[in-house]
Amino acid sequence: MNTSTRFLMKTLLVAFALVLTASTVSAQDVAKVAPDNCKLLLENDRVRVVEIWIKPGEKLRLHSHPPSVTYVLTAGKLKTTLPDGKTVETEAQMGQTLWNDGGSHEQVNVGTTEVRALVVEMKMPATTPEKK
Repeated sequence: MNTSTRFLMKTLLVAFALVLTASTVSAQDVAKVAPDNCKLLLENDRVRVVEIWIKPGEKLRLHSHPPSVTYVLTAGKLKTTLPDGKTVETEAQMGQTLWNDGGSHEQVNVGTTEVRALVVEMKMPATTPEKK
């Protein structure tokens, strides 16, 4: 194998490794992506409860959530970007409760106040209790 072929093979291998790493990291859990913006409050085999806060101008990189419920603690304005590039701006209201089917997004606080929320992530599919 000549030098130019060896160089090309190494370059392709590095490029492949970077793409693989990027796709693995692209949809990580929010606590790993933004540890300075999250606090784990409870975790068991069924749910995980995370408090999340985003100061004005801060961005939470692309992350994912399983199906979850979000309870807004403090109101604010967020811009959410989905992996396909679609963006949505929302005014989160204090006390608002939202269902999320799960998925990936990034968020930016485009308002003037810190936004805080509790996110209850489901770990198990819902089941119906057995009748006795």
